[in-house]
Amino acid sequence: MPLTDELNLAQLLHDKGRESTGLLHALSRPLPFNLMARNGLSLLLFFATVAWFWQPLVELFSLTQQQEHYSHMVLVP
Repeated sequence: MPLTDELNLAQLLHDKGRESTGLLHALSRPLPFNLMARNGLSLLLFFATVAWFWQPLVELFSLTQQQEHYSHMVLVP
């Protein structure tokens, strides 16, 4: 396969042979969830993550309020 500047995934998969046809078809199908469901699931995952790490986040925030040296650490998470 010659080197090119462009990455053409469809051509790469097509060149692999017959077995990649199923993969190419699977990649071109739309996602099983609609936009509203995906946004809701993302929001649920966000809130679950915040709930799971609530105590370390509170400790991190209190550390940034107590010492000026650590004030930028709130931006890391």
